[in-house]
Amino acid sequence: MKSMTIQASLAALTLMAAAGAGWADTPQGTTNHAAMQPPAFDQVDSNKDGSITQEEADAARIFQGTGFAAADQNKDGKLNKAEYDAATKAHDRRGG
Repeated sequence: MKSMTIQASLAALTLMAAAGAGWADTPQGTTNHAAMQPPAFDQVDSNKDGSITQEEADAARIFQGTGFAAADQNKDGKLNKAEYDAATKAHDRRGG
């Protein structure tokens, strides 16, 4: 039952992320980096356990490729709020 709840939450989060401000592709098929804003930590932490797993990040379509590993500063396989904030601030400084 818990697995089904998590799967439903991740599916809903994926839909929200795809429809979110700037995280989805523009109609021309390119990403609008200037308009991209990362979702709040609480939106990505779908099970509300205080950390973000690779699966939660994938569902939210953030930190793709090697981005999650780079953001995971203490290499424990999950992102705490401080790691998430640092990674998203670095993203903002780069301009997308």
